[in-house]
Amino acid sequence: RTFRDALTGKDGRQHDQNEHERTDRHDHGEYLGKIHQALGDFRILISQWLIIFAINVIPAFAPPTWLVLSTFYIAEPQELLFLVFLGVTASTAGRYALAKGSWYVINKYGSMKRKKEMQFLKERLGELPLQKFFFTLIFALGPLPSNALFIAAGSAGIRLREMLAGFFVGRTLSYLAL
Repeated sequence: RTFRDALTGKDGRQHDQNEHERTDRHDHGEYLGKIHQALGDFRILISQWLIIFAINVIPAFAPPTWLVLSTFYIAEPQELLFLVFLGVTASTAGRYALAKGSWYVINKYGSMKRKKEMQFLKERLGELPLQKFFFTLIFALGPLPSNALFIAAGSAGIRLREMLAGFFVGRTLSYLAL
């Protein structure tokens, strides 16, 4: 068998190397397109998470999280359970940041009278972890904004673990119901 025979196809024509190169380029282009789409989707999810986080850090005059989540779902339909998880994690993280920021502001700029009031609140609520969990859970199920609750708890320096857990569970149930 000669070299020429190896290059010759069944119909007597030479093997078309350009055809394989075009196919490879098409496969690579399709692969890169999928990567680009995945990165674009990831950027959208990160943007949505940051927007929800930001509106939960704002102490007042922010739209309700459920309204923003609904807008995201209408604008870009996506898996509902994932969107709820995204919203709940971002809003819980935002409320945590709001509470910690409130504590910082009170300690740095608050009057002595205000600090004593916050200390009294901490002493009254700090020892009731189960009650904090259930109170926050029930509060999160309702339509009332929770920013004042987290501002007060953060300003008083109350341990937030139980409140955040109650908020997470309550908002998850609330968002799933909406």
